[in-house]
Amino acid sequence: MKRVGTVLRRCNFIGQIALGLIAVLILSGVAWAADTSSENPIIVPPDPEQATSQAERIIQRQTAYKVEMPTVPTSKVVSKCSQAQSAVSKVSTQDEVVYSTRLATYDQLAHQIADDITELKAQGVSNTDLSNAAAKYYKDVDTFLTDHSNYKAAIDDLGTINCAADPAGFEATVFDARKLRAQLAIDSSTIKSNIGPLQTALQTVKTQLENSGDQ
Repeated sequence: MKRVGTVLRRCNFIGQIALGLIAVLILSGVAWAADTSSENPIIVPPDPEQATSQAERIIQRQTAYKVEMPTVPTSKVVSKCSQAQSAVSKVSTQDEVVYSTRLATYDQLAHQIADDITELKAQGVSNTDLSNAAAKYYKDVDTFLTDHSNYKAAIDDLGTINCAADPAGFEATVFDARKLRAQLAIDSSTIKSNIGPLQTALQTVKTQLENSGDQ
């Protein structure tokens, strides 16, 4: 009975406090230091800048967006290179602050969920809805990390491309960065949508524990 009460308190903590707080933090952009007590369920994707050269990435973008990307006169692209690269430097710094904040928040929640699922299973408490909700959350965060890695590579490339020598490559990279930035906003919204199912699943587990404690 004492052990069930301990698990119930843990479930109450994550269900009533942690998830509510994390939902607010995700929405507001505030974060705290991540707990690394459990194995990280989030998969960190390989760094595109380590796996490929800038030249390879530029060719990939030009090939991917050959049909989709609008045609811009070379002279127009070159005339805006310097201004664009200066703006990219500022955007990069701002984006990394936002990214670090979100990643710390996402990572903290992932560890908390993993820790509690492990603890609950150790006590013989299993809930498919919670496991499924957690798996979807982890997958959505993985997608965000992958898209961000590609976005960061595009932004970094924009700051160092010789625009005058390769205006087409520069324009393809600008197009890629814009698409990925928009996709990251979608990814973040998708991650936020996981809060409700997680809370519902945790409430179910809480009820299970309460019923078990009453027996």
